[in-house]
Amino acid sequence: MSSARPSSSLVKAPRPWGFAAIALFLPLIREDVDITFSQAGTLAAANTLVYALMQIPAGYLADRLGPKRLFIVGLLGTNA
Repeated sequence: MSSARPSSSLVKAPRPWGFAAIALFLPLIREDVDITFSQAGTLAAANTLVYALMQIPAGYLADRLGPKRLFIVGLLGTNA
């Protein structure tokens, strides 16, 4: 007899509300917050800009810590 263990919180499927989710939910956000199309576009652009700018420190940390250690830190950080 084998006992089934619950899956670890570290091993999860990629979350669909990640980087590209702003485009999916933009109509709902725009309606809920009552912003114009121009303001919604600025919100989406700001999201993309922040994502792009964070690639620089992420690359530095990957070089400094190593990809395996940074991957573990990322998993722990997103699942905490």
